[in-house]
Amino acid sequence: MASRISKDTRLCISLSGRPSNIGTRFHNYLYDELGLDFVYKAFRPSDIADAVAGIRGLGIRGAGVSMPFKESVLPMMDVLHDSARAIESVNTIVNDDGILHAYNTDYQAVVDLLAAHEVDPTVPVVIAGSGGMAKAVAAALRHSGFTEGTVVARNETSGRALAQKYGYAWRSDATDLSAGLLVNATPIGMSGGGA
Repeated sequence: MASRISKDTRLCISLSGRPSNIGTRFHNYLYDELGLDFVYKAFRPSDIADAVAGIRGLGIRGAGVSMPFKESVLPMMDVLHDSARAIESVNTIVNDDGILHAYNTDYQAVVDLLAAHEVDPTVPVVIAGSGGMAKAVAAALRHSGFTEGTVVARNETSGRALAQKYGYAWRSDATDLSAGLLVNATPIGMSGGGA
């Protein structure tokens, strides 16, 4: 964190149902290393509309958005960039002089990685999981031309819905399933323990 906070120090925040210190420490460490006059603080808002209004009203530079707010903030944004529009989910808000820009950096990262590594879109893909990250992965794969895919998810309702939305198959387990590309989008590892 900045060694001294002044009137010019810029604030970035996270909006999460389960905020953690990991992101706070990570962002503040990077700000210090890069010599940026920023500070990062995590919040668990009781009213997401008030929190978003605070971003605009207080001049907060940006916000990371986590569950359960990724979809509920959509109508509160001024500009939806392609990455957020593609999956109707926001994980990053940038405040540009009171204009709130919405992005989904997960989606964009997958699109960029597939292109950078020239992954063959004709290979069959398996996506493990059916939550927010799986949604970003499935949309990015379809956008990148991957047409043969399977969503493997224990939750039949969300797994089938995700698979159907992007034209993929759904299975409850990966037994006897082969793929040229496997993406684990399950929450394993989110608790900080070993996989």
